[in-house]
Amino acid sequence: MERAIRKAQAAGQFDDLPGAGLPIPDLDLPYDPAWWARKWVERERVDTEVRALAARLRREVPAAVGLEERDEARARLEALNVEIEEVGALAAGAEPLARLDVDRLLHHFPD
Repeated sequence: MERAIRKAQAAGQFDDLPGAGLPIPDLDLPYDPAWWARKWVERERVDTEVRALAARLRREVPAAVGLEERDEARARLEALNVEIEEVGALAAGAEPLARLDVDRLLHHFPD
């Protein structure tokens, strides 16, 4: 087993792992026998928030882009970007959520 680990290390298979070089999360907290349940609930909450946001984006981006007023469409899309940042902040350490490219979405409006 040790040989396989050294071989994988030499091949770089452990490079760029999530959390590499960072302190172990919550290591300084007192022991909590239900730590796994707490972490699971946190992950589920974030997953639920992300799914709800994705559903809103599927509805509201086309609705905003279809508006006749460019300024109103921009305001709605920027508000969605604020929500994306808020939900992204819940998922600290995860892949960041991509903001909407408002200018690209509004390309069909005359300048």
